Amino acid sequence: MKFKAILFLIIIPFFKVFSQDKTIINFETAIKEGYINSPTLIPITVSNNNERKYFLSDTETLYYVTQIEYKQENSDSLKSIILRNSKTQNFTFNNPKALELIGFYKRKNIQNDELLRIYNFIRRKKIIPGLIELSKQQKNNSNAYNKYYSKRLIIKDNIIQNHKGLNENEKKFLENLATNIITDDEDIRNMGGLAQFNTAYQILNLWYKNIKNEKEDYKNLEILEAKLITKYITIPKKKFGSNYFLALFKYGVSFYVSDLDGTTHFGGIRE
Repeated sequence: MKFKAILFLIIIPFFKVFSQDKTIINFETAIKEGYINSPTLIPITVSNNNERKYFLSDTETLYYVTQIEYKQENSDSLKSIILRNSKTQNFTFNNPKALELIGFYKRKNIQNDELLRIYNFIRRKKIIPGLIELSKQQKNNSNAYNKYYSKRLIIKDNIIQNHKGLNENEKKFLENLATNIITDDEDIRNMGGLAQFNTAYQILNLWYKNIKNEKEDYKNLEILEAKLITKYITIPKKKFGSNYFLALFKYGVSFYVSDLDGTTHFGGIRE
């Protein structure tokens, strides 16, 4: 009896993680929230009444082709039209332009055997627990960033307080260093006009000396996050392509496309 009780406790959490299909709620959240600036990737089934294909698209494109198909520009109306299909994520388009823009003619239909292969990989490699860990690490890093930024401002003020003879150029340079974390690993030759004065190199060394410990602490957190991204996103993505993102959608995982450079980023996981 003791063995059975222990086995039950082990199986239930595992079953809970992998049995709950979160496709519908993930889709509805994406449609309601993930289309304005950085569109969320979403799996959909598209039909033209003759052929049906299942593939990965994004919220922005789905809104646009729905606008073309229904000749409707009101965003709330478009949202309602799309959400009518939230339970199935099936969409029928007859307008040739809509079908072309959604990629219907170029996309391949994702086969069930390919999805099963990815689902098996997700289970074997414990991808979902790994992504939960990544999500928590990113939240932790976000809080750490805010604290790090505040510390930088305090360190800058302390330097100015302890070095009474600093001139305006030197103070402005310190202000720039403190408020731009991206400058931490920059060469002084890439820092532009603010570093074009005789003592700039000495001020930069003074700053690096004072910020060293805080910088290393924050950098270690970034390294940890980067390792999790590599293990649970980058490497599997190389193995399975964008089908990996599609397969993860049912587990409540979301990815979005940056409006700045078009790169794909982890958007979080619904626990």
